Amino acid sequence: GRSILVIAMIALPIIGVTAIDISFRSSQLTTEEQIDRTMGTADAQLFPGAPVPLLQNPEDATQWTTVADAVGEATADPEAEQSADLQAARDVAAYFPGAELVVERGWYGAEVTTTGGLAAIHVREWDLDDPLTGASATLREGRVPREQNEAAATTAFLEVAGLSVGDTVAVRGFEGEFTLTGSYELPGELHTEQLTVLPGTGMVDTLAAEPGAEQYLSHAKYFVTSDTPVDWAAVQKANEQGWLVDSRAVRLDPPPRDEVPYFAAGLGGAGGGGSAHVGVVLVLALVILEICLLAGPAFAVGARRSRRMLGLMGANGADRRHVRAVMLAGGAVLGLAAALVGLVLGVAAAFLAWNWLEESAGRRFGDLTVNPLELLAICSLGVGTGLLAALLPALAASRSPILESLTGRRGVRRVGRELPVMGGLFFAFGTAVAVLGALFVSNAMVVVGGVIVAQLGLVATTPVLVGLFGRIGRFLPLSGRLAVRDAVRNRSRTAPAVAAVLAAVSGAVAVATVVASTDAENRAAYRATVPSGAVVISSDRPGDLPAATDAALRTLPATELAPIGRLTDTGELCHLVNSPAECTEPMVQLPPAAVCDRDAFGSGFEAARAENPELTIAEYDPACVEDWWVKTPTWGPISVAGPELLRVMEIDDPDAAAALERDEAVVYDERQIHEDGTLRLAPLTDEDQETRPEDVVALPATVGEEADYGARPGEVLVTAAWAEANGYQVVDQAVVVATDREPTDAEVQALREALSAGDGSSGAGSTALRLYVEEGHTSGGDLVLLILGLFATVVTLGAAGIATGLAQADSEADLATLSAVGAPPRVRRTLSGLQCGVIALMGVVLGSLAGLVPGAAIRLAGHREMHELWRTEWYGGPETEPQLFLEIPWGTILQLVFVVPLVAAVVAALMTRSTPAVNRREH
Repeated sequence: GRSILVIAMIALPIIGVTAIDISFRSSQLTTEEQIDRTMGTADAQLFPGAPVPLLQNPEDATQWTTVADAVGEATADPEAEQSADLQAARDVAAYFPGAELVVERGWYGAEVTTTGGLAAIHVREWDLDDPLTGASATLREGRVPREQNEAAATTAFLEVAGLSVGDTVAVRGFEGEFTLTGSYELPGELHTEQLTVLPGTGMVDTLAAEPGAEQYLSHAKYFVTSDTPVDWAAVQKANEQGWLVDSRAVRLDPPPRDEVPYFAAGLGGAGGGGSAHVGVVLVLALVILEICLLAGPAFAVGARRSRRMLGLMGANGADRRHVRAVMLAGGAVLGLAAALVGLVLGVAAAFLAWNWLEESAGRRFGDLTVNPLELLAICSLGVGTGLLAALLPALAASRSPILESLTGRRGVRRVGRELPVMGGLFFAFGTAVAVLGALFVSNAMVVVGGVIVAQLGLVATTPVLVGLFGRIGRFLPLSGRLAVRDAVRNRSRTAPAVAAVLAAVSGAVAVATVVASTDAENRAAYRATVPSGAVVISSDRPGDLPAATDAALRTLPATELAPIGRLTDTGELCHLVNSPAECTEPMVQLPPAAVCDRDAFGSGFEAARAENPELTIAEYDPACVEDWWVKTPTWGPISVAGPELLRVMEIDDPDAAAALERDEAVVYDERQIHEDGTLRLAPLTDEDQETRPEDVVALPATVGEEADYGARPGEVLVTAAWAEANGYQVVDQAVVVATDREPTDAEVQALREALSAGDGSSGAGSTALRLYVEEGHTSGGDLVLLILGLFATVVTLGAAGIATGLAQADSEADLATLSAVGAPPRVRRTLSGLQCGVIALMGVVLGSLAGLVPGAAIRLAGHREMHELWRTEWYGGPETEPQLFLEIPWGTILQLVFVVPLVAAVVAALMTRSTPAVNRREH
């Protein structure tokens, strides 16, 4: 039984390491596999760079620079972009002998019908039956499209849309429907939602020609097939024309680094991986420590069971080294058996988890890759772990007196004071190093080293801590007293198991502390735009909002809505990309004291901060203080709205509501108010033009309050009545819809479909319509905390169960005595359950306390890094100083402290026989 337990303990991490090794190596695609997924069977892919000569990394076309930048010269027009039209690509492809250019066109964000409404996905024009597709797409069901009214979709889109092969879909803005003839997946992007139609359908041209269409949503990929490989010389010719080339031949056989101008310019340096390697070594060391803590007691019990045999060896002339050799040989044999079992089960585990890992990673792995040397190293790890686990029991057995071994007397052994004292010192020293390193040293390995030393010190003090737990035995009933006293009297068995639980739980609590603290920081930094569940519908085209408002009332659980308008002279909204001559809406005229001289501020504030590091921007120049994180439902300097907008946004501000009722202005930056208490508006002009006094309009203003969640209804609010009285037109820009709950996905899809329909005719919707649903801060840490809790639970149950099994094997005679003196059967079950629960309780309590130290140290290190970044940035000041968030994961800790020991006790009790087996008495 003990041998099986030892094999199981050593094999478990071997299974994990083997599965991880095979999965990781298989996930690392070869260069050829990477090329096949990005360009199919093409010889090269072209990318527009800049209209000037370029230098590129031959193995990664995304790494490039201009020749002028490489030599330190100024570029004529740094913001100029390379022409990406078809003719320009053909001109570049002509540099390659016998080249043929194949183009894939697409549109991002096209709205495609679903069972619930519309979904914005990627649509492309491409023939999946073209041999050029190769391994870039894999057909999963049905067949590829062959007619202009047929299409194929990725499995990810079909799952989200609730569609299947044989259904029909339509693309908003494009007449006609498409029949889905098949589903496919992109091996490198499993979660991509995409629809593929045949070239020649005119899909992309139609979507680009729609009114208000954003042309940046269109894209083209240029693939080249050539009679001869596209070599490095051909790539450099394309670079001279401002194009980048991803060449199959160059990536498979890259040129020497000294022949690449990009590297010669000092770019593309080799990355390091030292920290990652150190981290792997540390994790491996902790795994080995965990195994030794669990397997060591098993060898110790085995040595006690074999003490008569070992005593006979000594009586017949064997010295200590022979006894040690016997024990170590047993460890090596069990380690080898565990390694072989672990390798076989690890390979099986990798196969079983293969699809799940691919789905989680979002990409398919390559061919099964097995590295024999790495598997041999893993096997050696198992043998070495078995030897290490047997080392201390072997040393103790070799020092046992021969007479004591022959008579079977254990003797009374007290725990020495030296080890616990040294452990306490190591714990204090490691804790100090971790905390001080996090605060004052810019080296993560110092923090990690301190954490490891602290953990080892705490492990060394475990026997004393177990003894302290023994004092609570007097307050427990019979079974409880027996369980606690057994744990205390057999510390050589109990302490390692408790230490193993401690190490696992402390790691889980440390990571949980980091995750919970990070989540608290993100929650505090998050600023909502509108109340949770509210919806904002906005448009750049007047006339869209009335129909959109009706659609929102039909599809959403709406309770109230508030329109938001903009001021204009022409009835058209001013687009940010337009010139001032085309933008007719007024701007806020600031008081002279509120105008920031940006040119003088940059150098002046930096020099002032050098003399006074605590100087704030507000103290140096209040006019230059800006809060870039303020959220408003719409962008714009002036919004037209009434008191209902305050109600919808849940802003309790009676003064602002009263001001709007009086047709006065509400501002949210008091610097905009002039000395006479008015807000002044003036037409937008070019910088070299001065505003005429007769064009300035003034109105009384009140300073408004932000919402409790940090948002503002706008930068400046004026009413429609005031605008009409002063000669301005008001055009609809947005509507904020309050809801009694957060809309479901189906309701949002239905709203999107209704918005696309416009007045009900096909394609009548506007691409300028935008939809925003306030979902509030979404935490990604809940799943992580759950996984950590489950991990710690499994390790705790395993360690406590193993220790309980060893206790039963070691104290079978005591249990038989209990039965002989009349103890009822339930005492045996209760004793076993409490033995397991006591070990689990001691481990999780100590581990929870110990895990807070590394968790706090890691958070301190991260805070110090952010603080250093804040301190060195020119715009940093005390008002933007990063705050330290340290959140204790009470949910995870309470689960470990209360639930896990109880579960461990119940499981152990249920798995224990109520009556002992009948054994022959040995003399």
